[in-house]
Amino acid sequence: MLARTTDPVAREAIESLLEDEIDHGRVGWAYLAERARARSTEGLAEALPAMLTRTLRGVLGAKVPAQEDDPRLEACGYLGARAGVEVYTRAVHDVILPGFETLGVDLGPARALLRDRDWA
Repeated sequence: MLARTTDPVAREAIESLLEDEIDHGRVGWAYLAERARARSTEGLAEALPAMLTRTLRGVLGAKVPAQEDDPRLEACGYLGARAGVEVYTRAVHDVILPGFETLGVDLGPARALLRDRDWA
């Protein structure tokens, strides 16, 4: 979003939102790390597909339009359908799955979901 925006007001709003999201992510990963240290991640592998579905289906499950994303909206940081798919896909493969794998969570059910839904 920051790479796309040319509008200074939109840039400030996006930076503020992203700072908040980074803090949320840190809290979540810290909580999961503590659960892993306590060897209390039972059920997480089975729950992960449902969590991924709720998080991803709006972007990865939608049909991507043939036309390009609107550059006027991108100037305000908007991620259109094509860019959204790319960002979500990279996040899943570069952050989410490796993070859970580091915590020792079996990714078999999650990877099966991604394959079955063609989100891999």
